[in-house]
Amino acid sequence: MRILGSTFANLTGSAAAAIQLDSTGEALIENCLFQNNSADLGAAVEVKSSGPVTFDHNTFRANQARKTNGEEVNLIRDAATLRGGAIYIDNVESLICFFCKVVLKNQNTFVDNYAEIQGGAISYRSSGFQDVDGSTVFINNTAGVHSDTVSSFSTQIQVIYDD
Repeated sequence: MRILGSTFANLTGSAAAAIQLDSTGEALIENCLFQNNSADLGAAVEVKSSGPVTFDHNTFRANQARKTNGEEVNLIRDAATLRGGAIYIDNVESLICFFCKVVLKNQNTFVDNYAEIQGGAISYRSSGFQDVDGSTVFINNTAGVHSDTVSSFSTQIQVIYDD
């Protein structure tokens, strides 16, 4: 799938107001603008059990992972949502995710994005993403609880007992 030169603005959804990639194959998102979108999880884009996905020279501006139904935030009830002001990546639960990787290249810009819980710009529950050329720009992204720019959490913890 290729999405080129598109604008996604002022959209609202429960997960990924603009693009939701769920169990898709290879995807390229290039020269797109994601602006003022809001959703509970990954306000602009959610990548779930998909890949490889490449983001090439896109702008993510003023997207918000927040309650879209007007309810007050409850940190216990809402802990699994309200992440990824622009992008949420979850490539953990699929057995086919050997090729599930997310790549950022050619200056993707994240400006003024917000998440009520974590990951003002990007939140991931997976092996993460690669900024292959180090050109990604993060400006003034914020999160209500932690990690204004990029957040992640452990998906595999191994306890070792020492008797």
